[in-house]
Amino acid sequence: MKFGLLFFIYNFVIKIYVFFLSLLKVKKNRILLHQPFKYGYDCNPKYIAEEILRRNKNYQLIWATRVNMAKNGDFPAKIRLVTNKFILLYYFSTSVCCISNSYLGLSNYNLKKKKGQTFINTWHGSLGIKRIGETEENRLYNKKMLDWVDIFISNSDFESEVYRKSLLFEKTIYELGHPRNDVFFVDSYYNPDRSKIKVAVENFLNRKIDNKKLILYAPTFREIDRTDCFNLDYNLLLDVLKKKYNEDFLLALKFHPRTKINLKNVLGNNIVDLTRYPDMQGLMVYSDIMISDYSSCIFDYMLSKKPAFIYASDIEKYNNERGFFYPLETTPFPIITNNNELSEKILGFDYNIYKKNVEEFLKEKGCIDDGRSSERVVDLIETSLWGEYEI
Repeated sequence: MKFGLLFFIYNFVIKIYVFFLSLLKVKKNRILLHQPFKYGYDCNPKYIAEEILRRNKNYQLIWATRVNMAKNGDFPAKIRLVTNKFILLYYFSTSVCCISNSYLGLSNYNLKKKKGQTFINTWHGSLGIKRIGETEENRLYNKKMLDWVDIFISNSDFESEVYRKSLLFEKTIYELGHPRNDVFFVDSYYNPDRSKIKVAVENFLNRKIDNKKLILYAPTFREIDRTDCFNLDYNLLLDVLKKKYNEDFLLALKFHPRTKINLKNVLGNNIVDLTRYPDMQGLMVYSDIMISDYSSCIFDYMLSKKPAFIYASDIEKYNNERGFFYPLETTPFPIITNNNELSEKILGFDYNIYKKNVEEFLKEKGCIDDGRSSERVVDLIETSLWGEYEI
């Protein structure tokens, strides 16, 4: 009885608060950036924010984050951080533009979008192979969660089609590229200094890396909670790479935040855990080789033209559980299905063939990432909101 009364009071307070928010005016220079995952200052919203700050205009930037991420010091001083949900609802209701890379999560509060507000979704995948929203239930859920969104940002013909069919998005899609991928192009504003990334990684690990090459292992999560598929033999991998390139490697493990796996017994001098390292794009820029399975991050990484491999011991099972948009074998990446194949696939890797396959794959998918996506997206924002620019 007591719990029921508290629940009633809570809902009543929310309704009063939402009504109060509906009376507030939209701030014409306020932009809210929303990255709901556990990394913090990351993904497309980060690089859109960086471009806005570079232009040095009178915009008020708000970033929705978690308390622990607000303390990590990676955010520019000019960005106001919000960790309280009630305060976040205030900024949702008063920002002229909201930019998110996933769902806004507003459907439970009955907030109404106001005249003059524009909501942009950049999503967090890129030419991804794993299916999204394939059941009717998931499609309807996606449609509800994206109801506020006015514009989707895509980087290819392929991705635009996914938004239409899998997310049931019926509004405007602009193929401007993914801002987060500007880092892979040396002539962009955002090509990071590898030496600075190295220092940031060392500070995160609280140890020196020396001059070892870095291999990044970043598999995706499994909807069905299992970890038996993450059976890559790390020490064998390091031995094979030493034989192939005559270099010492540091293996960086970066698991999806939703993956529950104990790494304490595998870490050592040559193997480190960077799962909670906040800047995935910077980490990919710093790495020399990447291994993943079905994560879209490897499709970002291919833009660097650096070697990348797929290690997937559960292809058939994953295909039955979730499914692929296209066969894994049609990607440019050598596919390794068990540890017995590590030596053969890595020692036999031909970089020239791989690079040619990457270029053909990107052309086939209609990918337009070129290092200028952040500029195009912010031009779009300024054009849509204030009519100051022509795209």
